[in-house]
Amino acid sequence: MAIPSGSGTEVLRRGLIDVQSTSETTLLFTGAKTVAGASGNTVPTNHIITMIKMSFCNTTSNSMTLSMWVYGDSVYSTYFSNQTIGSNQTFVWNDRFVLQAGDSLRINGVGSGTCDVNYSFIDQDWS
Repeated sequence: MAIPSGSGTEVLRRGLIDVQSTSETTLLFTGAKTVAGASGNTVPTNHIITMIKMSFCNTTSNSMTLSMWVYGDSVYSTYFSNQTIGSNQTFVWNDRFVLQAGDSLRINGVGSGTCDVNYSFIDQDWS
């Protein structure tokens, strides 16, 4: 990806997924709520996303496991796999990483629990 030239904006945004369970979900980067099980969401053209922090809060009395990966340039790259989140516990992912246009960030759960996902990111818009 070439570095954009000209002017652009850099905005701190947040996103959330309510009741993530066993459906694979691709995250939105518009600041709007992502519906659990949503598919086809990618980083928009002429945008660079820097993920800052993600929290996964298991809101049930059952434990669950989560996996998160990115799909970009026809390659899957796993960030974490089968991370167990206990009953009414929270897992926080603080590692920063960058997504470019066309990438999709995906999460999926296993088990009978559900979790709420909150994430914050910087959106650099060069369009």
